[in-house]
Amino acid sequence: MSSDWMQRAACANHPDPEVFFPTQWASPRRALAMCERCPVTTECLAHAKKIGANTGIWGGHERGTRESLL
Repeated sequence: MSSDWMQRAACANHPDPEVFFPTQWASPRRALAMCERCPVTTECLAHAKKIGANTGIWGGHERGTRESLL
């Protein structure tokens, strides 16, 4: 899979990548809101699976919901 999709992601130029890796005390709402308008959530989910991501927000999903999709 080409990584061209990453340039089209709503988060591509976000100044704070930590938003997508919230701690147990931080809310994931900001990241999930950005994902709602993202045109590449399918590619993002596939990438998360490919790299074995077990933390963070990927493709508009937190770990628990993402695992059921992958």
